[in-house]
Amino acid sequence: MCDVRVTRCDSSAPSAVVMLFGWLGATHSQLKEYSMLYHDGGACTVRATASMLDTMRTPRLLATGLAMLRAAAALLASLPPCTPLVVHVFSGGGALVWEALRDASFAVGDGCFDGSASDAALLRLLRRRVRAEIFDSAPCRPLFGAAAVTARPACARWLLLQL
Repeated sequence: MCDVRVTRCDSSAPSAVVMLFGWLGATHSQLKEYSMLYHDGGACTVRATASMLDTMRTPRLLATGLAMLRAAAALLASLPPCTPLVVHVFSGGGALVWEALRDASFAVGDGCFDGSASDAALLRLLRRRVRAEIFDSAPCRPLFGAAAVTARPACARWLLLQL
């Protein structure tokens, strides 16, 4: 199961609850930077990143998304009913989790969801409350990419020596 983190806001009427779906390999400290930007704007956040293994199986993607949605629903339950839910998706890793969650919400709407009744209720809440979807590319360090390309021949040579 994924590690979901929540940043509560100081206000009793926040501007939004934002779900941050991390890019593959994103750490909580990296996502916390985005969380703090939203916090400064008066929003509460829920954040998590699916593991590499989770991204290979749709049920695990959905489990990650549902864990985040449970945390968001707990926040929303204590806030005014007009508080919007915003989804901020980073790169492919975050998009895979969001897609699994969104597809399950459509399945609930179509009567095709085979999960629990409590999960179905959460997915209906998701469809009612999402007001915005933000798709973002993953931040990268260009120098790291250049270093990886430069190191490739040395890595290949090391690998050959191990055989």
